[in-house]
Amino acid sequence: MSLAELTDVYNTAYKDTYSAEDVYKDVPSLKNIKYREVDDSYSGNEDKYNNSLVLGETVFFKKDKVYITGMGGIGGATQFTPTDESSWTTEGDRLIVPIKNSSLNSVAGKYILRLNDKQYKGGESRSKYYIESIELN
Repeated sequence: MSLAELTDVYNTAYKDTYSAEDVYKDVPSLKNIKYREVDDSYSGNEDKYNNSLVLGETVFFKKDKVYITGMGGIGGATQFTPTDESSWTTEGDRLIVPIKNSSLNSVAGKYILRLNDKQYKGGESRSKYYIESIELN
């Protein structure tokens, strides 16, 4: 994933606004990862680096500003899912998406999404909304 793509992910997943420089500084501080940077390009060296990557390791390639991460299975299913689009509501520049608890067939909370008018440098494909908050009952 490129630094530009990850910058857009941060600005979709978090209420705060992040530039590419902010993201670049934050990634090494993430918990439970082994982080390293190499003065090389991932492009053209995929086999070399994919074969040496270990589980839980994130590598940043300085020449083409790309991250790769070694990860295993992400885990099991969750009972929380967004409800059908027909139950979503709009309040000004916010989209309210109820969260369904599939195991109890009830509403467990809501995602509050906000129109993404954030101004930041370093992204390449801004999302329409960002997650302003998640409220669980």
